[in-house]
Amino acid sequence: DCRPGDQIAGCTSAEAFAVARELAGLHAAYWQAPGLASLDWVRRRAPGAGRSAAYYAHGAKVMRQRFADVLSLAELDLIDAAVPLVAPWAQAAAPVESLLHGDPRVDNIMFADGPGGPVAWLIDLQQMMVGDPAFDLAYFMGSSLAPADRAACEREVIAAYAARIRAAGHDLTDAAAWAAYQQQALAALTATVQAAGGFPDDPKLNALITTMARRACAAEVDLDGLAVARGAFGPEGRLGLPKAGLPSR
Repeated sequence: DCRPGDQIAGCTSAEAFAVARELAGLHAAYWQAPGLASLDWVRRRAPGAGRSAAYYAHGAKVMRQRFADVLSLAELDLIDAAVPLVAPWAQAAAPVESLLHGDPRVDNIMFADGPGGPVAWLIDLQQMMVGDPAFDLAYFMGSSLAPADRAACEREVIAAYAARIRAAGHDLTDAAAWAAYQQQALAALTATVQAAGGFPDDPKLNALITTMARRACAAEVDLDGLAVARGAFGPEGRLGLPKAGLPSR
């Protein structure tokens, strides 16, 4: 009685709350767990930061070549502006570590309708990693909801996530959860651009990539994500991106 998530269609705000609950359950179970350092089967971002940055830079070139007639110039320029931030962002030590899904876009989630609303299950766990739990939240929210839906519910979603982490006995204020979420806003954009560099030029894949790219770019603008990343992980300075959103072609 489950239904798979659809990346192009996206998900509803009610489904986003359900996913946040599941992510909180995963993260709370391994929140600062002593055994995380000894896990040898999960990815860690810092050792591969240089490779990740190279993949992103290649993907940014592919995005401009392949989607110049689909994405706006503002979106393409934003993608390029993130190039120097990817390595320091990936290398940065997380203030809190847990076991992460690593690829929690809505295509990797199953849903059902429960008596209290949607219920979510996380599937496709081959990208699990150790890192900042906010990575999973930012990746999911930035890639899986229409920009207007995300903007309307994300404060409440992050607060609900933080409340579940506290209920599990861990210290996470709403303010700290939101700050971490902003700092990890690059998650959706980097995953999308890196995928563009590795996927073939296929109409179905192109539709998926451009949909995710538009959502991720909108999230960066709404959250001032690149400016926050510059302040946290690189040279300080604001990019002056318009908070009202990005124009379409």
